[in-house]
Amino acid sequence: MRVVMAGGGTGGHIFPAVAIAERIKEIDPEAEILFLGSEERMESRIVPKLGFRFVPIKSAPLPRSPSPKAIVNLVKLVRGVSEAVELMRDFRPDAAVVTGGYVCAPVSIASAILKIPLFIQEQNALPGLANRMAALWAEAVFLGFEEAIEFLPRRKAVVTGNPIRRLNRVEREEALSRLGLRPELRTIFVMGGSQGAGSINDAVIGALNRLSELGVQLIHQTGARDLERVRKAYELAGIEAVVEPFFEDMGLIYSAADLMISRAGGMTIAEMTSFGLPAILIPFPYAAGDHQRLNALSLQRAGAAILIPEDELSPSRLAEAIGSILSDEGRLSRMREASLRLGRPEAAAEIVEIILRRIGKG
Repeated sequence: MRVVMAGGGTGGHIFPAVAIAERIKEIDPEAEILFLGSEERMESRIVPKLGFRFVPIKSAPLPRSPSPKAIVNLVKLVRGVSEAVELMRDFRPDAAVVTGGYVCAPVSIASAILKIPLFIQEQNALPGLANRMAALWAEAVFLGFEEAIEFLPRRKAVVTGNPIRRLNRVEREEALSRLGLRPELRTIFVMGGSQGAGSINDAVIGALNRLSELGVQLIHQTGARDLERVRKAYELAGIEAVVEPFFEDMGLIYSAADLMISRAGGMTIAEMTSFGLPAILIPFPYAAGDHQRLNALSLQRAGAAILIPEDELSPSRLAEAIGSILSDEGRLSRMREASLRLGRPEAAAEIVEIILRRIGKG
């Protein structure tokens, strides 16, 4: 079996593709996987390190309105389609799977030209423009959020949850011990993405005096820029904290946490809910189509999260939200149960099973 994968630009697009590819290899170790992506984006570094063949092609945003930049992007897109057609004609895949990012447009169009079965995995409550377009000729669209159905051909939509990378699960006490933290304290995990989120870091620092009254400890992923500033703030406040620019073993971190403070990207939410973590979500306000707000609203409606818009975020508002959850054991338990109900840790297996069945390999 041969499968072309395309997804890139951010980890939220790359890791779902990797999770699907790894599941394919588990089922068929002889399967050949070819990743197509952009030479300038992070997929060109991450995918080869994970042992998959990677070939760069041209890609660009789909033009939305007439402008000189739109013409340049259109030329790049046409070149990308030509490159994808040539590569896929030689590779002769049984299926193509796209997971978002600029590179998906040329691969989706090439799939239509070559009549290769196309499968889409959409992480967010609002599908991106390229995925909405490609859904017209795709075999199936696998959704992380049920709310996305209204933007797509209903008969092609399958709600599977988002496929997540392999994460090690350990008992809470063991995770806290390995992190040097105390099991008798509630633990808050603060994550603003791999690059950190300055506004979240600022709000947490401003709330430390109130948090010291709650008797909590924190795990804080700051991003490189704010590392020393945040570490110093915890020291001055006398609060126990593990502060790093980036955490490699996310399974350990999720296992240790009782509550999470984060942006509302589709993959962050998928990982969080697979561990049953309640959350306070601060959507990135400039995400395309405001999709992070829609993601967060979905969790808030389910009772698994509190949504705080960026323009309403302040130390006092954040501290109030944290206190309202951690001071009410019943509420914390209900939010944890709601989060677990939303989690779909077997999404990758379900997606691959459907793909194999549709292409006659199941």
